[in-house]
Amino acid sequence: MVRNTLVLKLLLCGIILTFISACTEKPTPKEKGKETSAQNILKIDPETQKLMHLQTASVVKGEMPETIQTTGEVKTDINQKARIRSIVNGKVLRVFPNIGTYVKKGDVLTVIESQDIGDALALMQQAKASLTFAEANLKRKEELFKLKVAPLKDVEKAQNAYVQAEASYKRAVEQLSILGIFLPKTTERGEDFPQKYLYRVDAPLSGVIIDRNISSGEWVTKGEEVFSIADLSRVWIYLDIYPDWLSRVRPGQEITFKTDAYSGKIFKGRINSLSPDLNPETMTALARVSIENTSGLLKPGMKGIAQIVTGVSSNVLIIPATAIQKEGAKRVVFIKKGDTFEKREVEVIGEMAGKAGVRGNIKEGEEVVVSGAYQLENARAFKSPASAGEED
Repeated sequence: MVRNTLVLKLLLCGIILTFISACTEKPTPKEKGKETSAQNILKIDPETQKLMHLQTASVVKGEMPETIQTTGEVKTDINQKARIRSIVNGKVLRVFPNIGTYVKKGDVLTVIESQDIGDALALMQQAKASLTFAEANLKRKEELFKLKVAPLKDVEKAQNAYVQAEASYKRAVEQLSILGIFLPKTTERGEDFPQKYLYRVDAPLSGVIIDRNISSGEWVTKGEEVFSIADLSRVWIYLDIYPDWLSRVRPGQEITFKTDAYSGKIFKGRINSLSPDLNPETMTALARVSIENTSGLLKPGMKGIAQIVTGVSSNVLIIPATAIQKEGAKRVVFIKKGDTFEKREVEVIGEMAGKAGVRGNIKEGEEVVVSGAYQLENARAFKSPASAGEED
């Protein structure tokens, strides 16, 4: 059944192309000096045009952004990325999130048992004992001085020892706070210390885990990177800028970005900065673009095509971008005049939001084919030079 349907479709296409070939003719040029090849002209009756679903639009004049098209790659915004390193040596007891997990600021990422915390606690206890002794000694010296039993220099010496002991104690408490252990004010000189020396790693920002380098039971060393978190609500896109474009590209210019992952989806942003040097391998500079990504669609590593708006041209001939057909390095359109369709070469000077600015052998008010140009090109190719000669 499927095979029969396919055969019928192929036969129908052959009939249409044969009919088009029979109906084509070479018109006489109206303007002196203008030569048009017969192979670029087709004459198609209204009924066949309906079968081919041909649609046209008028060529208009207006303003058109001047654009540069280049490649780009999505990267994380380093201002919204955190590389988390262990500040202690120890054994990993438990790891909570995996790569790709979304975490909130303050969520526990891992717990590490570390003797470093025990050492810091011991130093704090020693500092606390020294401060207690220095405080009691100062009070005793002050009382003896009042009774005129001790000289003033003993009081001053006791005061200096107290100041030093207090400073040592504060440093010890600060070291504990760096390790994530905060002593309540009501008990900061008490004995309420954890029985296990645990270091808890918390998420410093909300985002997605993009790298995890530890597992439960492993030993980590001080300074070792254990996690990377990125907030992908805003991302960077790096664009390749060739040397001959540098005079036209500058910060603040608007760009659009498309990727094959989301057909038809357009992301918009502006250039933030331009690198001061060229990549020696690609001989291109990099333009950095910051783009909102609250939907999370753009992922680091994605590549796509970007258009940079470098200026605006006025009084430009504008047509729908769907009218433009690629023919090798050339760009062509089909112009409709009654039942006649003529293929003409044009130069595209800019494209934005489904519209294209062009120049060449095309005029304002002419009708350009925006749907069905592919069928017209097949029909034109089907038309042989011999048949064209017979029409003469």
